[in-house]
Amino acid sequence: MHPEIMENFQEKLRLVESDLIRTLNDDIAAMLAKHAAEGRLGSGDTIKRTMDFISEGNAKLFQTALNHIHTMDITYY
Repeated sequence: MHPEIMENFQEKLRLVESDLIRTLNDDIAAMLAKHAAEGRLGSGDTIKRTMDFISEGNAKLFQTALNHIHTMDITYY
C-alpha cells in the first residue's frame, strides 16, 4: 500500500479508536452507577453489558474502517 494512503488510514483508525474508547469509558461509568443504584453489581448483568459495549465498539470500528477504505477508492494491483 502506498505510504501516504497507509498513513491516512492509520490516522483515521487512531481518531476513531480514541473516540470509541472515550465513549466506552463513559458508557461503563454510567452503567456502573446505574447498576450500583439498583443493587445489581455482582449479578452478572454488569459484565454482560460491559461485553456488549465492547462488541458494539468493535463493530463500529470495523464498519468505519471498511467505509473509509471504500471512500478512499483504493486501487489494488
